[in-house]
Amino acid sequence: MSGIIAYLLHAILGDELRSDRSRPDAGVPMLADWLPYRSFDPATSIFHNASSREIALELSPMVGADVRSADILAQCLSEGVPDGASVQIVNFASSKVGTKLSDWFVPRYAARGIYERMARHRTDYLSDGVWCSLSKDAPFHLRHFRIIMSIGLPERSSASDEDLIAVAQSISSALRSIDGASRMLDPVNLLSIIDDLTSPTKAAGDDPVTYNPFDPIADQAVRRDMEIRHFPDRLEFRTERLRPTGIDKDGVPEIGEMLPDSFEVRVLSDAGGATLVGVIGLVSPANKGRPEQRHAFATKCAGFLHQGVSVIVVDVVTTRQANLHDAIVELVGAPSLRASSPGGLYAAAYRP
Repeated sequence: MSGIIAYLLHAILGDELRSDRSRPDAGVPMLADWLPYRSFDPATSIFHNASSREIALELSPMVGADVRSADILAQCLSEGVPDGASVQIVNFASSKVGTKLSDWFVPRYAARGIYERMARHRTDYLSDGVWCSLSKDAPFHLRHFRIIMSIGLPERSSASDEDLIAVAQSISSALRSIDGASRMLDPVNLLSIIDDLTSPTKAAGDDPVTYNPFDPIADQAVRRDMEIRHFPDRLEFRTERLRPTGIDKDGVPEIGEMLPDSFEVRVLSDAGGATLVGVIGLVSPANKGRPEQRHAFATKCAGFLHQGVSVIVVDVVTTRQANLHDAIVELVGAPSLRASSPGGLYAAAYRP
């Protein structure tokens, strides 16, 4: 009887009525939910992600690199990266050029006089080139080029953390041998780079970044004041225009205007088309000329094999006697397959 009375009261007052279907989840996934970063081990400089371990480095851009530099880096990656590892390289043009301009401006500012006035004028002119073209005839913008490399291993990989550290150290050593530079990234650096990618400005230096080791890194990677609008061909980001500049005045954070506060991200991809499964290389006299030309041809063929592409080499050049087949098998680590007679015509097929 009491159950009937309770049911009638609930029907009249609606206190405990339940809908036939569960309430739909109105929450929209955040951009941070798609990021894999979880935690960081400061003792090893290894990031522990959702399903992998990785080390990240920032490399100095190399202007005017020669064949020798490319060979050193290629050998370092081909011999040092463990099986099953993934190598990702991000080369992006940052709009945050303020630090580089400041490095140039400060000594001229200290000199005072005409040097200061000329430096101030030139710095203002170059700063405007971040978002406005410096040329009337073509889009010519000022950018700070940054290169980020990460080496990752699946959690199920048999390779140890020491193997991952050894790869990073090997890459750093290889860069130093060719007058390059690198630095290991920590969570503060990573958060700053992600902020640079998702909220670019031309402010001098990075926005102040706070890192809490007790919270997942992904949850700290994207601004909470960022609005993301989805379109079929792009993403539109809107950020808060007034932000802390990182400068404290009498213990009070200074707030400055950061522009732009709205920008687009477009992703262009050519994936989904035809897949390259094999190439045929017809040897020319130039390919068998100088040692660097022979090495370049062999390196190209070895690169195709490393990508899983089959290669056929046809050599009908009789005016020069160099054997490119021997150079290829040396690069892929199969010297036992060298030709018994280096000279003569030949055709060779290689499978990955």
